Amino acid sequence: MVKLTGTSDGIVARMRRVVKCHREFSKQAQRDADRLLGEKLHTQLGADLSTHTWSKVNGVFLGLNSKEFDANDAAARLANNMSQRLTNKLSESPEVTARALWLYDRDLCPKLIEALQDHMREQEAEERDVEHQGAYEKLEQDD
Repeated sequence: MVKLTGTSDGIVARMRRVVKCHREFSKQAQRDADRLLGEKLHTQLGADLSTHTWSKVNGVFLGLNSKEFDANDAAARLANNMSQRLTNKLSESPEVTARALWLYDRDLCPKLIEALQDHMREQEAEERDVEHQGAYEKLEQDD
């Protein structure tokens, strides 16, 4: 899946964990944290995760409040809209994209840099947490 979609190993591991917790939340063999996560997913999203977007499922997993989820949902819609209208133009040259954003709204640029740095730090921390969780689960399986 990683090679096919270009999704990071950490995100794929998180997807697998979320599906497993959701599917097995009522089983005693699960750790308490996984059982509670599965119960939360079941309560908020119902019995079939496949009817929801990954963005929504991940929002529940991360415990995002409605304001945070709305921001993620809005970002996903904007990214999709940009991709449809601009195809890969924004990805071709970071320098050209930066200059275009400067021309579009120079007051936005410093705020955008700060928001992007914050988001990157959050994503890196989440991926590290998922990797640590995967390593922990592997240790438990080896025992």
